[in-house]
Amino acid sequence: MNLHAYHCGPIDFGWELLPTVDQMAEKIAGVEAVAKWKGNATYLEPLPVTEFIKAFEAAKTLARDVGWDGGFSEGPCVFWLPSPCHCINGSNSFQCGFVWKQDDNGSAFIVSPIPLDWLKDEESGVLRYKCADIYGTDLALGRSPQFERGRNHIAYRSD
Repeated sequence: MNLHAYHCGPIDFGWELLPTVDQMAEKIAGVEAVAKWKGNATYLEPLPVTEFIKAFEAAKTLARDVGWDGGFSEGPCVFWLPSPCHCINGSNSFQCGFVWKQDDNGSAFIVSPIPLDWLKDEESGVLRYKCADIYGTDLALGRSPQFERGRNHIAYRSD
């Protein structure tokens, strides 16, 4: 699964409407436990809590590559997007992304499993962009993969 990281200008409003990573991890763990207890563990196959945490760790690694300094002034929060790429029993499902704002200059970092192409538009204020496979060896180990610089973004090099 690819993640797309965007380093944007500040997002100042609406943070209170988004669930935090901690809140979502608790909710996923609770739903996962009930599903296992009821014998319906397949319900959460695409995103058990361990995979959610791995996805967030990969998101943080990728965000560092587009300028995140490691601090949070808002978030980290979770958002959900419908994805036809992630089917459960033949039905579409949702995939989660992450967003936060850093302390230093108020930049926002958005890490999404689905490209948010409007954020790469030069008029949108995106400072940097990067895409990588979160199940690739380097990101899974918390290291940045090798990348090549493009004109308006940084693109994953697959060799």
